[in-house]
Amino acid sequence: MKKRIMSMFIIFAMAARLLPTVAVPVSANLSGNGWTLANGTLTIENDIGMEDWAINISPQPNEPANKNKEIRDSVTAIVIEYGVTSIHDSAFIFLLNLTSVIIPDSVITIGFWSFTGCTKLTSVIIVIDTV
Repeated sequence: MKKRIMSMFIIFAMAARLLPTVAVPVSANLSGNGWTLANGTLTIENDIGMEDWAINISPQPNEPANKNKEIRDSVTAIVIEYGVTSIHDSAFIFLLNLTSVIIPDSVITIGFWSFTGCTKLTSVIIVIDTV
């Protein structure tokens, strides 16, 4: 009897692995130190926010590529607020659903691989402050 139950459990476990996995999108609003994510729009408020997002949310070279995948997959737009001066290396790497970015002219440096793997990115707007 024990062998039969164990065999059925193993068959069930193997069958379950064949089912497709579905990523559940992040529906809640999130925020970090100087950034917010609401309704798919990531707003970087300042240089501290850029650093916080890049270090704590985006995968670093020594980390797995699926780090914070659910959060990163929910990003469809990025708004970088005026005053941010740089976009970190790999800051927005592999944001697979990113379609648009708004960058102010206060940004003077865009790091390596910042938008690598953002295959749906179709709109980049650079806002020039005329004040």
